[in-house]
Parts: sequence; C-alpha cells; structure tokens
Amino acid sequence: MNQEKIGKLIKKVRKDKSLTQQDLADLLNLSPKTISKWECGKGCPDISILNELCNILGISVTELLNGELGLKDENNATITESIKYYN
Repeated sequence: MNQEKIGKLIKKVRKDKSLTQQDLADLLNLSPKTISKWECGKGCPDISILNELCNILGISVTELLNGELGLKDENNATITESIKYYN
C-alpha cells in the first residue's frame, strides 16, 4: 500500500468531482487537515471510513488501496466484508 499513490488518487478523483477538501471533509465528518494529510501522502484513511469514502468518490476499495483507477474488483467483496467485520 503506497500512501503517496493513494493520496494522489484521492486528490485527482476529488477534483474531478469538483469537491474541495472542505467538501470531502464535511461529507466524512472529518477535518480538512485530515484530507490534506492523505493527499500529501502523510497518512491513509482509516479502515472504518473506506466504504463511505469510496462511495463518495465513486471508486472501489481495490482502486483506492492500489492508488489506481480501472482495476478489476475481484476481491472487493472480500475487502468489503473485512471492513464490515472491523466496524
């Protein structure tokens, strides 16, 4: 898992959706500083918000965790179930 790739993807998709860091932070009930930290590659989203973040951005958990769009999502069900278990 590459924090910088994940951050770049979050930033790209956020901007493509015309969302500011504040907008995304508000949707996730987080601070804009948290979003900035992710986008700078200095941290990653917590597992407890991955599904919500991906739903907002319109990407899969697999794409987010790999930092790349267009990946096949064969294991997404397994990842989603794991996230539900931890929540």
